[in-house]
Amino acid sequence: MGDVEAFRAIVADVADVGHAQRVTIGPDVWIGASAAIMPGITIGTGAIIGAAAVVTHDVAPYSVVVGAPARHLRFRLRDGLLERVLASEWWLWDLRGIPGHRDYRDPAAFLERFLAARDSGLLERLRPAVVTVRDRTLHGIVADGEGNVPDPVSMII
Repeated sequence: MGDVEAFRAIVADVADVGHAQRVTIGPDVWIGASAAIMPGITIGTGAIIGAAAVVTHDVAPYSVVVGAPARHLRFRLRDGLLERVLASEWWLWDLRGIPGHRDYRDPAAFLERFLAARDSGLLERLRPAVVTVRDRTLHGIVADGEGNVPDPVSMII
């Protein structure tokens, strides 16, 4: 099968799932191998889904869930910092203007570097490409069958 035929097969598969409940996956989410996410579930920003987890309920932002069925293990960030990170929407910005932009070992220090760079005008907002395939809008990694301009970093299937 050539590239064009493979692409057409993928598009046909996407068109056939229009009746399914959508799964929404926020930015900065890690999903372990063989994890299963049930229809209609929302995975919040920064969540971690453990390998082989079976997610049957929505997952809170920056939550770590494991098991079958998945259960909340802990939050990745402490109270206060979690709210500040969510409010910053750091994932919407090109981080290359931040010294040490790939160093996330200390989330509080990263947040301070990000806020300083953003507030001083050193960063640009990301502008993901928009592509339309049949009635689906792809915006970055987003597919929205309703034709709406979706959140540029969430994934809606």
